Amino acid sequence: MPSKNAQMASIGSFNQRSPKTIMDPNNYSNFLFCTSYFFLCLFVCSFMMVVAHNNLVAVQAHTPLNDFAHQYTPQLLGAGMEYCELVAITLLCLAICTLLIRSDRALIWCRLANIAGTVFLLRAASMFLTTIPIPHSDIQCHEGILATTPFEYLQRTVNIYLHGGLYINGVKICGDYMFSGHTSGITLLSLFVCHYTPESFWPLRKCVFVLNVLGTFFIICAREHYSVDILIALVVCVLCFNYYHALVDARHTSSWFYPTYPFAEEFREHKNVLYQWPFAKPAYLSELTRKLNLTIRDQKFN
Repeated sequence: MPSKNAQMASIGSFNQRSPKTIMDPNNYSNFLFCTSYFFLCLFVCSFMMVVAHNNLVAVQAHTPLNDFAHQYTPQLLGAGMEYCELVAITLLCLAICTLLIRSDRALIWCRLANIAGTVFLLRAASMFLTTIPIPHSDIQCHEGILATTPFEYLQRTVNIYLHGGLYINGVKICGDYMFSGHTSGITLLSLFVCHYTPESFWPLRKCVFVLNVLGTFFIICAREHYSVDILIALVVCVLCFNYYHALVDARHTSSWFYPTYPFAEEFREHKNVLYQWPFAKPAYLSELTRKLNLTIRDQKFN
């Protein structure tokens, strides 16, 4: 068995690998395919949001259903969604940082793209199948913004798509209630950060959990969703995320539920360096990732 000094020297040599080598995907076509699948699913979901809005106005479903959580939480109409989206932006920044410090960033991006794309396809289907009344009587669904021609459908879809479906970007639409897209987004980002950061980052994981809870709380306070919309979004995201990683752990090569699964998992390979900052600066981040690798290797050897 090699000595501890030999093992440390081995680690040092691994850490000297070029960040550019680690950053380049092995197969650009697979990477682009998974990324395209994700953005295509978002576009389909945006289109279904327009359809759901039209359906809601057409059936005049303007009497809110009773909701237990709405009775016992403060009302933050409008502002609640803005607070939620600030939480989502924070989680997105953390997810980007998680991607950057991982040497297998191409692989884990493709995994996130697969999971998120499938979740938003499920959301598109659920919005289309059932029209749910508005959650609050103060929500205005104006008939003047209905899409009536194919061009108007496309125009409204592109507008929602390019603005990310965000309230702070001026996207205000009705009917897209079951299930909550905002909850899906922040939950997937939270699961991603917690799963792909080191165990030593437990304070960050706790903060991410708190942000997720705050985000869902703000959605309820905004009265833009029923609490059941949020609950189902949480369940769907957790199940989809865990199912995907169960497939990975079982070394499956394909899955009917995730059409682009084989393309993503072609990036999977053993890496001696799990964490590596891809840029020369700032230097302290390169040092941090080097120490993380040393810690992980120490835990393996001991």
